[in-house]
Amino acid sequence: MALKKVFRYDRSNPIANYRLGFLAYKYHRHSDAVLYFKNAIDYQTYAQSQDWKMNEEQLYRAHLYLVNSYLFVASRTYEKMKDLPMPEQELTQYELSPIFDIINKNEMYLNRHAFVRYTNEGRFFCSKEECDDIFYESDAVDNILILYFSDRNYLLKFNDKSIVLTAKFAELLKDLLLNSSKDQSLTVRNVKEYFNSKSEDVSKDTYKQGIRRLRRKLEEIGTPDIIVNDPNNKELAYYFNGTVQFMVMERVEEIID
Repeated sequence: MALKKVFRYDRSNPIANYRLGFLAYKYHRHSDAVLYFKNAIDYQTYAQSQDWKMNEEQLYRAHLYLVNSYLFVASRTYEKMKDLPMPEQELTQYELSPIFDIINKNEMYLNRHAFVRYTNEGRFFCSKEECDDIFYESDAVDNILILYFSDRNYLLKFNDKSIVLTAKFAELLKDLLLNSSKDQSLTVRNVKEYFNSKSEDVSKDTYKQGIRRLRRKLEEIGTPDIIVNDPNNKELAYYFNGTVQFMVMERVEEIID
């Protein structure tokens, strides 16, 4: 569901407020960011669904973003006050450098932990620059399937070949890589959100076609067959067979646990 649509129907949604706060902060609308991050933190306790709560890292980042947003607003307000007529008293002179020291320190943490990198071995935080280097520059990722949710595109790479995916196939592949195995295959019910269905049900044929198209995308970049039909599941189900190393890189703000 689109962010604006979620927010329109549920303004107390913590993750929606968090993401809107991130966008406001990114485009230097710090007064708006204050409101969104404060709401995200306040509504975290009362969220109607666990699915829409921030995870621990997002909650911590929301506090850092909120502090920085307040400080940006305060520093700009102070600068504007210098232009106001003060006939009877002089404006108290404050040293702003400590404020910017706090902002810079917080932003260093936010930048270093901007993305999450998932691999077969676990989960790690990294900067956008590190993710870009891994995808575009690194020679040390041979035979590793890399799915990169960059700020512009959904990118997939295996060795020296790469393609752009649609959001649907990127999310489906991510779910298969991170949340499926021989003992836990994904049925139609698990993946229906990726097929933009207006009804509650997604047909088996739609799921089969989606998997078939995703397999073709993987074949385009020379990836071995890694998506397996589960013969032991009574429903139509598929799983990642674990035969290749993988890496999924995604911005922290985009994660819904």
